[in-house]
Amino acid sequence: MSNRHPYLDIEAVVTTKHFKTPLFINEYSRALNWKLQTADLDTDTLGTFSGEIERTDSPLNTAIKKARMGIDETGIQFGLASEGSISNDLLVPLLISDIETVVFVDSARDLVISESYRSFEIVALQKEVDSDTDLADFLNKVDFPNHALIAKIKSPYGNVVATKGITDDSHLRRAIAELAEKSPNKKVTLEPDLRAHFSPTRQVNIKNAAELLLKRISHLCPSCQTPGFGKITYEKGLICSDCGTLSPEALKSEILNCISCPYSKLGKVLAAKLEPRFCPVCNP
Repeated sequence: MSNRHPYLDIEAVVTTKHFKTPLFINEYSRALNWKLQTADLDTDTLGTFSGEIERTDSPLNTAIKKARMGIDETGIQFGLASEGSISNDLLVPLLISDIETVVFVDSARDLVISESYRSFEIVALQKEVDSDTDLADFLNKVDFPNHALIAKIKSPYGNVVATKGITDDSHLRRAIAELAEKSPNKKVTLEPDLRAHFSPTRQVNIKNAAELLLKRISHLCPSCQTPGFGKITYEKGLICSDCGTLSPEALKSEILNCISCPYSKLGKVLAAKLEPRFCPVCNP
């Protein structure tokens, strides 16, 4: 069997409206000698952070749809795309996390390889203001103008009206004044513009996710040599080190799977025993 990686020296298309290709290109070119093109398509039709268009599918499926849009547009067999989900974290609800999902689609093989990266390093605060609000503290917290802002309201008809890509004080004040006049309560919501090209913290997270995906693509299944071998599920069930109670949902170790054939094996052990502080008996 050839030792040559099946995805060495390929051309792939990155579907993005928000200038994400540079977040992939250096590592993918260095590791597998990929040539990347950009499909600048209207991915906002699949959902927007600002709320004008609601995302109706999961982040993974949305990223896959984006990748297929670029493949269909260019005729290139291979596609890359990403989708972010920024909200109160499921495991630590008091904190906001950014989960970036990235995908590689091989349209000829109908194969999808995906990875995700979770980070609490994201600028994502909101503030309701009017034309007279002192903004100094808020602007400092959201790292303005390094991170751009969105000013938005809900119109009397219930739809979101937004001014995006605000990067200077005069534009910000003008947007607040104009939207406040249209707002039923004269209030305007300010928040960071989370589109990738306006959010440096998101750019870092997407790049980290892209590097994880590259590692995943580089790993071949030991059985069938299909790229994308890695963690898909977990072995669960841990016994408390203090009282001996079994917690069936506690994560014990990673299970590494092939995305094409049934081959799997145990990966990294996450824990041998359950710490008492996580035990429902010791710490109810």
